[in-house]
Formats: sequence, C-alpha cells, structure tokens
Amino acid sequence: MMNKAKKVVVVTEKILLGKIVDLILAAGATGYTAVLASGQGGRGVRTDALTGHGDIFSNIRIEVITVSDEVAQKIIDQVIAKYFNNYSGIAYIEDVWVARRDHF
Repeated sequence: MMNKAKKVVVVTEKILLGKIVDLILAAGATGYTAVLASGQGGRGVRTDALTGHGDIFSNIRIEVITVSDEVAQKIIDQVIAKYFNNYSGIAYIEDVWVARRDHF
C-alpha cells in the first residue's frame, strides 16, 4: 500500500552539506539522500567540480522524505532563513507516494 508523504529538495553549495544535514535531523526527519549536482541558473553554470579545486565548489542535491507536513515546512523555512541570503540555492516540496510509511 502506498502512502502520501512530502519530499523536500534542497539544491545548494556542497560546503553547506553538514550544516543542512544537522538542520534536517534536528527538524525531525529520519534521514536524507545527497548527491552531487550540476546545472545552470541565475548564478550561471555550476559543474560538479572545478578544475584544480576538487569538489568543494560543487553543488549538492539533498532530498528528504517525511510524512509530516510540519517537518517538511520547518526544513524549508530554516534552510532559507539561515543560508539562502549568503549562498546560492533552491528549495521546494513535492507531494510523493511511498511504501513503508513507518520508515519516514
């Protein structure tokens, strides 16, 4: 049986990964997935690594699944308030359906 849930997606600078993970877990989420990301937006093209600098200047995509609307909104609100004034990024929430609701 499938169950309604929320997927929080944050795409931002990799240097923020640890801080955002701490925020996610403190908000009540049970886990996350993070992968390197590349693309183009308002701040130009971002690749997964800049030559000679390793991947510290990379973007990261962090996804969180939660069955709690409140947890999803808290994560988004805190990421925006704490980091998006000084770092590039986007954040959004999607409606999703998940199996094994008790894992989220």
